[in-house]
Amino acid sequence: MGNTAATVFLANEAAERSFPRTLAETDTRTRTRCPEDHRGRIQAQGGGLEKSVPWMQCLPPPAAQGVAWAGAVYAMLTKREKEERATAFAQLTRWVLARPPAGVSAVVKMSFPKPALRGGIRMDVEVLAGKAFNV
Repeated sequence: MGNTAATVFLANEAAERSFPRTLAETDTRTRTRCPEDHRGRIQAQGGGLEKSVPWMQCLPPPAAQGVAWAGAVYAMLTKREKEERATAFAQLTRWVLARPPAGVSAVVKMSFPKPALRGGIRMDVEVLAGKAFNV
């Protein structure tokens, strides 16, 4: 898990310097000229929990941003919720980083961990429009 935490930290640092987190952080003049929206979300669910970080932006979010968003969702969880989803978080971040250089095109819906846990305890990634997780 130490390598995953380091990967999340480094990805978050790189993404913070380069990419807006949400549509609200983009320039509205640029927003009106978007040829394509890129939207989706990363979430933690199950056991009565639903925490998520959505995105909607003009440019496809790179894999580093996806890992940072997964880390942001994971950071919202309590200690127990983190323990229940530690494997899911590790698998989700590995999946995002393993995408081909061009990323993925919508619609993609993935749930982790694999195999699934009882009670629907999981982390999800959804690319609902456009592309995401390119290098």
